[in-house]
Amino acid sequence: MLLSLLTTVALTIGSAASAADSTAYTRRDLLRELPAVLRVDSSQYGYSVDLDTTHASGALGALARANGHYVLYLAQNALSKEARVEIFSSNQQADVGKRLYERLASDTAYVRTITESVARHRALSADARAATQALVEVSAAPVRTVSFRRVMDVAARFFYPDAVLPDGTIQSHVCVGINGIADMQGGRDLALEGFVYAAIFHDLLTPRYYVTADFDGASRLINAMDLSVDPSTRLQRAQGVMWGVMLQSEKLRQVVAAEYRRAHAYLPFRIVDAPTGSLETVRR
Repeated sequence: MLLSLLTTVALTIGSAASAADSTAYTRRDLLRELPAVLRVDSSQYGYSVDLDTTHASGALGALARANGHYVLYLAQNALSKEARVEIFSSNQQADVGKRLYERLASDTAYVRTITESVARHRALSADARAATQALVEVSAAPVRTVSFRRVMDVAARFFYPDAVLPDGTIQSHVCVGINGIADMQGGRDLALEGFVYAAIFHDLLTPRYYVTADFDGASRLINAMDLSVDPSTRLQRAQGVMWGVMLQSEKLRQVVAAEYRRAHAYLPFRIVDAPTGSLETVRR
């Protein structure tokens, strides 16, 4: 079993002027701050995108420091494969960066998700008087809801059997880009995916609930099962078994609940229908 820890491959609220100043984050702000947060690197293998908050003094940088996995996931997964190929086709690294920032700032789903998250996070960081008004304004904005079952469906898809090795072993990994998210029924949900990805990687890198124990158990199970003589069919069936096991993982449920308690204030959605007590401390 291979565990890959690969981490590189919108809200304008208005009423009173003071409230708007403390909460609004626009596409223009985003385009100005992206170059200080997203770094485009070049190597013999091509271009990669990573976070660099060293010189990021703006609101986007503050959010990235609070939850880098979430911010990076949104940037790396918002654009289509075709758009990424076009962006990275240039031989000039500076040109690649400029194209990337402009395309991200023009992508409706990305802009909506990241600007609302930035606005909510900035409201939490404001001074006491401004924060009170800002949080009132942010909390009053309509927020969509997501079922806990849907969250777990998405979370399970990050545990991905991706290849049958020459010795017959099924290789599985967790990754920012190579996973089972793309073809889920109901379409993509960038904010939810970014949240779940961050939740899983926080526990992988700094174990608290040790979700790897259930992942390792599921990996052993799929390798012990007689799924098919055909490698392609075997791999597809292994993915189904893996996702079914992880969907029922109590450790994964704890990981998701813990991340929601930590980050719910700046997420552009609310989780409902969770098991009793799981998200009790963050319900409004």
